[in-house]
Amino acid sequence: MGPAFAQTGACCNYFTGVCHDNVPVYGCGSEQGWHQGVTCANLQPPCESVLGAQCNHLTGNCSEWFEFGCFGSYCETFVGEYCFEIECRPPSIIYVDQNATGPMHDGTSWCTAFTDLQQGIAVAKPADTVRVADGVYKPDPTGLANSRLATFNMKSGVTIEGGYAGCGADDPDERSIMGFASVLSGDLNGDDGPGFANYQENCYHVVTGSRVDSTAVLDGFVVTGGNANVLFEHVSGGGVYLLSSNATVSRCLVIGNRASGGGGVAAGGESPTLRDCVVMGNIANAGGGIFAFGGPHQFIVKGCTIHANVAVVGAGAAASQDQHISIMNSIVWQNTVGGVSDEETQLDLSSGATVSFDYSCVQGWTGSFGGTGNIGDYPLFIDEDGADDLVGTLDDDLRLRPGSPCGNAGDLSLTFDPADVDLDGHARILCGRVDMGAYESGIGDSDCNAAINLRDFAALQNCFASDSTPYGVGCESFDFEGDGDVDLWDYKAFFAPFTGGGTP
Repeated sequence: MGPAFAQTGACCNYFTGVCHDNVPVYGCGSEQGWHQGVTCANLQPPCESVLGAQCNHLTGNCSEWFEFGCFGSYCETFVGEYCFEIECRPPSIIYVDQNATGPMHDGTSWCTAFTDLQQGIAVAKPADTVRVADGVYKPDPTGLANSRLATFNMKSGVTIEGGYAGCGADDPDERSIMGFASVLSGDLNGDDGPGFANYQENCYHVVTGSRVDSTAVLDGFVVTGGNANVLFEHVSGGGVYLLSSNATVSRCLVIGNRASGGGGVAAGGESPTLRDCVVMGNIANAGGGIFAFGGPHQFIVKGCTIHANVAVVGAGAAASQDQHISIMNSIVWQNTVGGVSDEETQLDLSSGATVSFDYSCVQGWTGSFGGTGNIGDYPLFIDEDGADDLVGTLDDDLRLRPGSPCGNAGDLSLTFDPADVDLDGHARILCGRVDMGAYESGIGDSDCNAAINLRDFAALQNCFASDSTPYGVGCESFDFEGDGDVDLWDYKAFFAPFTGGGTP
């Protein structure tokens, strides 16, 4: 007859992590685990609090640990707590406006908005949206041993949107990324000058997306003043640094940043997406605009304009080590190395890196990179060096003139999606086919004949009269405001090109 089994054991409460010895089997409750013939000291693994309430922020539903839980970025687990002890709420909008009047600043409305963007991001839960009004926002270095470590951190499940009119506007929810520019700046001292003067104290990375998934979204900002210049520590991504990240950065203007690698944007590991962005006027030793590293993943660049970035060696537009860069529906132009701008200075690949170009305009294009639908013709920007006659500055207008070879030259397989808009907020497809670059041409030109005339005016009347939200098929050409309807604002905006020469 074998030895009798001990009838007592260690009893571990998985909510509290508290363990009791010599407890009989029926002395453990339903939330606890009984381990026969074992003492708490010898329990492997040790008794720890590992279970709790699970909140799905998409629905606001909460489940206790012993019920069916939730999965993905919108699920949050509260270890050791019950549902009645936590706040499990559905998605909400958090407002940030440095000009909010208050007197209370709790982020629940435009005039009671947080005045500090980091406050808004800190309280955001998965599935929340942080809306940011116009103004200049800088990362807060409080409590950091080195102020240059300050950065805006993206979060999985959280969308951060800039370009809102904010408190005091007739319509505070009106949105125009450049009209109500929300600027994220690494210039902590506020003393940056032309030619990257006084950048020595600037943040290493203005925005960081570290170990976040594709539900982490940054949309509609001007990102400037980053300076990732410390070798082996903060060497890449002065503007945006995406480390082991699948984040999405969309409709942003990344300008005036510098680094050793990837002055504008750097991506290391995983597969982030840069969509409908302008990356210009950045500088680096390699990859003035973009730097990718840490394969074997891919960095997706879609519908972007990469212009007037500078590198010391390698390539002005983009450089990659061990990672694949996929460039689609984009314009890569006038990126230089040593004052030279040709195909070789646009892209540099090393250490097993690869690239694919499709439906893109690349300066000096010879076809050596392969791909489908690529061209090397001058894009016909409206004004690529602006009023100051300097490329890579804020007054540059990289929209396309009528007759641009990049107009209606993007991927034929793309179809119209009202949620997919360009940097101006216009529908991404206006004349049957997407344009190359960050801006869609043809606004106001409903019949796509490169002229705004009486026929377009008649079509506008029909779209305006229908007052449809969202607008009907064919009315996207008149959504000048990019807000999903055709209203009096769009009616007024139409008359500027209609009476000024008929050029869309």
